[in-house]
Amino acid sequence: MKGYKQNTEPLEFLLSKYKFDTNEIVQISTGQRYTAVLLKGGNIGVCANLGNKLGLIEKLAGCINDPNHQGYAFHSIRSMLKKRVVQIAASHEDANDCYTLHDDGILKICAGQEQSLAAQPTMCRM
Repeated sequence: MKGYKQNTEPLEFLLSKYKFDTNEIVQISTGQRYTAVLLKGGNIGVCANLGNKLGLIEKLAGCINDPNHQGYAFHSIRSMLKKRVVQIAASHEDANDCYTLHDDGILKICAGQEQSLAAQPTMCRM
């Protein structure tokens, strides 16, 4: 994992934390607006950096009123929006795959989150 600037993306940290087999990675390309991870099996994870640069997800999350007590909420609106955007970018348009993908390593890396992502029932309630 040489050549990565620290503190730009949580990619290197999450790859090591989840003991992701880096031998499966063929190439990682980082641009101003995206990070793409190409795996040996042909799978690609595309991580949008645009939301990070412009704060689009944070701005959108600020527009959504969540009446639930935040002390009891496991997933924030921001983390659920980020997961949803990454899922759509990865061709999982409907919410049916939310449960299957809530522990997906590449999706966690793209969402920049260590813990399990929101499952399908939680995403539907959003």
